[in-house]
Amino acid sequence: MLTMQRQEGLAPQYRSAPRITQVWRLLAVSGEPGGEGEVGVPGPGVGPEEVVAAQLAALREERVEGVWLWASPDNKRATGPVEHFARMLQAPMYQPLVGHSFSEPLRRYMFNADTYMELVGVVGRAPPGTATATAKPPARWVYMWVVGRQPEGSEAPGAWMTQAVQLVTAEAPQPPPL
Repeated sequence: MLTMQRQEGLAPQYRSAPRITQVWRLLAVSGEPGGEGEVGVPGPGVGPEEVVAAQLAALREERVEGVWLWASPDNKRATGPVEHFARMLQAPMYQPLVGHSFSEPLRRYMFNADTYMELVGVVGRAPPGTATATAKPPARWVYMWVVGRQPEGSEAPGAWMTQAVQLVTAEAPQPPPL
């Protein structure tokens, strides 16, 4: 929740002195503080950033059920049962996420009170049997997570759950300098 108050303030004007006007000032922000909800279970106390982090952890650890847990009911209906979801993760578009070695949030957007988007950079793991000193650097992928708050009357009212994950871009590994 945002707490705001109207106050007098200065408004800049082109080629003249600022004028005094009424402006809104942000006094406080409150809402879904991180860490209050149990991250292992979808619920209203788990924020959207934590949902993305929980899915990334499950993907890194190759726990399909952990990823499935945070998929929205609409997402689950679209993908079918968890077995179909697991096969979908093996598609070339999603395969870099499974067992990745590193991920980091790149950009976070709160579109409205019920829709959140996060761009995540993912680095795949080195191929088995490659020496780290001689292996070429791994490729980096950027994915977009869209997370939505579930409406009242749904299976998990008020919970943030993933509606979609899409590949945005992939960077090919660069050869080492000569």
